[in-house]
Amino acid sequence: MELPHIEKFYREFKSQGVGLVTVTADPAAEVLPMVDYNGITHPIVCGADDRTAGSVYAQYHAYDGKHYLIGSDGTILAAFSKLGISLPILKRELAKHGIGRAAESPHSATLPLIK
Repeated sequence: MELPHIEKFYREFKSQGVGLVTVTADPAAEVLPMVDYNGITHPIVCGADDRTAGSVYAQYHAYDGKHYLIGSDGTILAAFSKLGISLPILKRELAKHGIGRAAESPHSATLPLIK
């Protein structure tokens, strides 16, 4: 899944207590221009194999090329690769945790204010 798409997903669900962390072995110098250009706001762990920073794999059991959805209590709700998963599948996974159901209800639409 491309970073701008997952960022849109993150912005949709962060008000419901969902966090997102992306892990990549790509060096920060390569990732930061793309982050700035696309307005990415969720945390990205870069340089996962950087010996000076320590191995992300060893510290957090996180793998390169993965996104992690984190619940408001800090538990991992879902882990998925950068490619190979769709937004509807992610929404179904979050619904298992009671997240996003109100947003999917046709009765939850925001009505315009009438003055």
